[in-house]
Amino acid sequence: MPDQPSMVAVPGSTRKALPNSRFIARSNPQEQIRISIFVRRRRHLTTAAIVSTKAIDPQLPGQPPSLTAVKCVLYGADPADLEAVARWVESHQLKVIDNSVRLHRIMAEGAIETVQRAFQIQLNEYEHPKHGYFRGREGDLHVPRELAGVVIGVFGLEARRMGHSLLPQPARTTRAAVGRS
Repeated sequence: MPDQPSMVAVPGSTRKALPNSRFIARSNPQEQIRISIFVRRRRHLTTAAIVSTKAIDPQLPGQPPSLTAVKCVLYGADPADLEAVARWVESHQLKVIDNSVRLHRIMAEGAIETVQRAFQIQLNEYEHPKHGYFRGREGDLHVPRELAGVVIGVFGLEARRMGHSLLPQPARTTRAAVGRS
């Protein structure tokens, strides 16, 4: 639950404790972390704007579609959204180290205590029989009401594997197996 009424939860940000994990301690508040804050895509594209990009950047027959600077501007994040999020991030003494219209992302870094205050979360250290030691959290991320719907995700807060590859993995060979013929 947010401490301030002007803060709202980011939809889809709820995290539950990993089953069978054991709380070790609160995360070191002075540890520096880097996070990626993703914002929504640019809104209100007009048909005329889309058609104009095709006129500016025609695709040659048989060529794969390209993502040019013009298309990035049209389909990327709204610079005003990125600027609003960057101002909020910096107001919490986090350092903006990169922002990208094309990637819909702001990268920021700062101390864990600063990140916790900004998003109204608590980061903790856990141990799990399968996943080992990791940093995690429970509950929702919060942002100011004026950024509701603008911030769509924040990554880098947790230091545990959140998924696995669906691609087939190459067979592992042992050192002993490699030397035999």
